Amino acid sequence: MLNICCYRMKSNVLGEIASLQDRITIVRQLWDLTQDILVLVEPGTPHGSNIISQMRSHILWMEKRKRHKLENTLDETSKDLVDLKTGAFVVAPLCITTSTSVGLEQTLPWIFYHKVIGVSTFFLFVEGKAATPDVSKVLESISGVKVIYRTKELEE
Repeated sequence: MLNICCYRMKSNVLGEIASLQDRITIVRQLWDLTQDILVLVEPGTPHGSNIISQMRSHILWMEKRKRHKLENTLDETSKDLVDLKTGAFVVAPLCITTSTSVGLEQTLPWIFYHKVIGVSTFFLFVEGKAATPDVSKVLESISGVKVIYRTKELEE
């Protein structure tokens, strides 16, 4: 059974905390609340991306250090008997936009910027200009982009 701690109290919460040390303290406390998954969500801006990168790096470093200390305290015979937590793993960033009605001139730079900072998956809820055949055909041709059209079913 997975124990998930999903962090999304409101937008930019980590970004509103000025001190890197305070951010690290909060993320460490959140990480300690779970054994399996911690989801951090920040805006897809350079600042938000930087914060997520720092927090991921800290969690990975923290778990690596914890595992190394534990392994060093065990003798060879007990290492096989102890179930060590395997540490932390990073899942590639996922980017979701609630909806877009703009054309390619605004959507493409937004997608490619996020690809540069490491986002690999996009779910675009399209309507208006973005849902026209010419625009949606281009969007659907981009690797990692899933276009979702607004329907009555979706709205319900």
